[in-house]
Amino acid sequence: NPKASLIPFLKERHVNHRSMHRWMSEKGYSVRLAKQQIRLLQAEARKECSEAIAKDTGMMFLPMEMPSEPVCPENYLFGITLTFPNGTIVTIKKGSAKSVMHLMKLYEKEDMLCLD
Repeated sequence: NPKASLIPFLKERHVNHRSMHRWMSEKGYSVRLAKQQIRLLQAEARKECSEAIAKDTGMMFLPMEMPSEPVCPENYLFGITLTFPNGTIVTIKKGSAKSVMHLMKLYEKEDMLCLD
């Protein structure tokens, strides 16, 4: 924990802070440097984790472009869930009928139809 403090730890163990500080200095230890190392290692771990997630889920989300022509609000479909034969489930919060059909055509394989 980078927010940890040495003083409460020493008090619990009835150790003099000044003596411990002197001993740590002699040995070349530093709480400040330890905290910096912890922060760096945690940042690296977060970065590796996010890269792994991005690599694993890179194909999970399909970028869709906004239509060039505006769609009337009454032509929107809301809360659509599509289940494809391969088990892929797609939930669409809001989209036009044209864009939903376009998405279905992108997912369609070997003339297999989408299941409702």
